[in-house]
Amino acid sequence: MAGGRERDGEFDTEFVTHLIEATMDGSRSKAQKDIGKLVQRRQSLLRDKTRASKPVACWFVTAQEPSAMQRAEGPKDQSVRLVSFDQFRAQLMDGAG
Repeated sequence: MAGGRERDGEFDTEFVTHLIEATMDGSRSKAQKDIGKLVQRRQSLLRDKTRASKPVACWFVTAQEPSAMQRAEGPKDQSVRLVSFDQFRAQLMDGAG
């Protein structure tokens, strides 16, 4: 729970705060809801004067490649990264070596 809402993940590191919403649901409405939660929480953190002025990275993670309908819900400023689980995992570690 953060900001009065259930969150899939909120990880505060030394240099950046990561917000994560992950879903198996491929619907546009689920994307709209989860991306809205990410944007709202990001704005709240960026306004918070008690925390360091570090960036906030938002991740909307889907089981498969995000659909065109889901991508259409992403903010125009690209403040939320829409990625598949495999793409997200590749950001964490490169297991190809």
